[in-house]
Amino acid sequence: MTTTYTIVESVLATGCTNSHSVLVTALPLPTPGITGSATVCESSTDVTYTTEALMTGYTWTVSTGGVITSGAITNTIKVTWNTAGAQTVSVIYTNAMGCNAAAASVMNVTVNPLTGIAGAITGTTVICAGVQDVGYSVTAIANAVSYQWTLPSGATITSGKGTRAITVSFASNAASGNIVVYGSSNCGNGTPSMLAFIVTPKPDVAGSISGPGTFGKGTTGANYWVQSG
Repeated sequence: MTTTYTIVESVLATGCTNSHSVLVTALPLPTPGITGSATVCESSTDVTYTTEALMTGYTWTVSTGGVITSGAITNTIKVTWNTAGAQTVSVIYTNAMGCNAAAASVMNVTVNPLTGIAGAITGTTVICAGVQDVGYSVTAIANAVSYQWTLPSGATITSGKGTRAITVSFASNAASGNIVVYGSSNCGNGTPSMLAFIVTPKPDVAGSISGPGTFGKGTTGANYWVQSG
């Protein structure tokens, strides 16, 4: 805003007056802008935040969940976020006209937590080949959005894929091995858990029964047999 100020001078002895006008421009106070990631993951490093260049007296502040790792007195900083939750980044500076910002500008940052460690898997560990719909589950994994299961050859998830409880069917030629599960989210995969199991094969189909087809009335101790596997 520009305002005209007029100064009037007068000489009392003579009654003469003189005036001077001065234009005064009131410069607006700067409002720093902040650009950078408003949503990050816990333990993220070198997250960049920037404000206007060519200013002086940059003062950056981050909330207690973060640490400024470089650039604290420049227009660009890097931050490591150590704690999940609602966090903030703020900056204040003096512009090229020497005007100080009236207050620091603040950017809200959401730090999402990492996916937790998977607990123990529960379920049957000795399986007969060919059995269907065997249940396996894990306790809820902290911050997991989905659950990733891996199975050995011959084992197939028949229900519950992506959840913490699944059913598994084992083919007749299924192999012994490990069931593995881990949680996943936008902040990556958590530490997996593993359960070992053993698949026992079905016995062979019985062969023909051998033995006498006829015998006398009252006969005892008649022997019958099949070929061993």
